Amino acid sequence: MSSSLLASRAASFRLAARTLPCSSLQRPCTPSKNLSEKFRSRLSAPRSSWTGLRCLNSSPQPTAAEQEQYIQLPAEAPIYPELLAPGKRCILVGVDPDISGALAVLHWQNPAEGAFFPWQAARLEVHDMPIVLWQLASRVKKQPCSVGLLRTLRPYADLARADGDVVVRAALEVTTPSHISGKHAWFNIGYSTGMLDGILTSLDIPCTRIHAAIWKRQLGLFKKGKPGSMALAHQLLPAAAPFLRRKKDHGRAEALLIAAWSLGCRAQAVAVAESEDAAGEEDEVLL
Repeated sequence: MSSSLLASRAASFRLAARTLPCSSLQRPCTPSKNLSEKFRSRLSAPRSSWTGLRCLNSSPQPTAAEQEQYIQLPAEAPIYPELLAPGKRCILVGVDPDISGALAVLHWQNPAEGAFFPWQAARLEVHDMPIVLWQLASRVKKQPCSVGLLRTLRPYADLARADGDVVVRAALEVTTPSHISGKHAWFNIGYSTGMLDGILTSLDIPCTRIHAAIWKRQLGLFKKGKPGSMALAHQLLPAAAPFLRRKKDHGRAEALLIAAWSLGCRAQAVAVAESEDAAGEEDEVLL
């Protein structure tokens, strides 16, 4: 296209802009008829309420998982019956072995008689998973730190050795990577689970491995994702609120729920709502 033709077109555009009525410039934008009703309502709404913009006078809406409510079902027998022995002082460690996981420790004293639900009255401790960095070719990887885990777990083992009336037990989550996961994901899960199992065994702390699909289903968390775990942990263990203030504390929430499930706690979601975080959640059960 020649430069003279471009110049003539530009001049015609400028002329059209000067002759355009002012009313047409002030006319509001009318959504096209082929737009869906949802987006037409967004365009017609004030600019400050558009969901795609960050405005000072607009507040974020809670997600379906954050609005999720759970009802507590009748408790079942715990995986360690001795944890409900009358008069016993008990310690239970729930372990989420992921890099972003945690160790949740519940302390309680059983009454001499009467029904008792430890997860409602226990004193809580939460330890984030200690990690160590190691070089793999040109990449730096994270793995659970064995030294940090020993330092975290040894005081509970020493307490059980010093006092015969103290019962210490552990529940370790076992997960299966999805079929699309690479070899490093399989290695990391096997490494973390094996190391934790070995450390607990060396400290004489009895440990039971629990598959994630089992405890999540029986707590109503299947396909609820990380927000669902956070919501249920807040509901079942109100004392855990100081440990669950951040969105990234989902590992702490799951460690607490593993401990609660091990004590016989069961729950069910009131409404069924899938979370986007649960798209790749594993549903297989290890035999």
